[in-house]
Amino acid sequence: MPTVRLLAVTVPRLLLSVTLAMIAACTSAARRLSVDPDVSFAAHRVHAGLMIDAMRGGEPALVRPATWLRLPGEATFVLSGGTAEGEALWIGGPGSVIVRRTRTPDSPIIGTVAPSWDNDAIRIAVAPAERPPYKTDVFAREDMGGGTSVLSRLAQLAIDVRGTYRATLRDPDGRAAGWIRVAIGLHQAAPEIYTAVFPPDVDEGLAAASAAALGEEIDWIENHTYDVYGGTELR
Repeated sequence: MPTVRLLAVTVPRLLLSVTLAMIAACTSAARRLSVDPDVSFAAHRVHAGLMIDAMRGGEPALVRPATWLRLPGEATFVLSGGTAEGEALWIGGPGSVIVRRTRTPDSPIIGTVAPSWDNDAIRIAVAPAERPPYKTDVFAREDMGGGTSVLSRLAQLAIDVRGTYRATLRDPDGRAAGWIRVAIGLHQAAPEIYTAVFPPDVDEGLAAASAAALGEEIDWIENHTYDVYGGTELR
């Protein structure tokens, strides 16, 4: 009987260790993309997370799942590597993220990302802890492609979402303090590529949270558009 109990405890732990190792192997295999030297932050979506390609004053890092099986109240992602290593992200919904110092739910808050919508076009507020938030304009299309002129929930077709969008980031007085850009497409180095210029008080974890927030909103939009290739509405 002691042997049976030992196996009952050891096998699940072994499976968990193997699964986490596979996730780590997949994300660590992600290649960094070349980065414009004028940006302060660059990242791209990888399987199950984000690869931070560059962070001014920081280092390349992975934003990976915090746990193999997420339970209520647990962190969604954790930073592996970089100057903000160990900071954890709680995603509460499209465009909404809380960043804490560690994956412990009562650890100090580093900052938050909160969404708002202007005629279904998202804006995000990026707030370092105990400081007024920086707020973006809507994300306006930069390329000459079709689809909506801004990143919006009014998109009807999945292909209409593809393109490059940029929003100015403004301080509490409305002055430009930086910008955030996202490129969405199938025929580029990653499905989503994020670049930004953030103010100095936005650390690596909060910058990553901004990208994660936009990624959640993009997923929401794409899941509520018509897929011309699949022939079905994605729900």
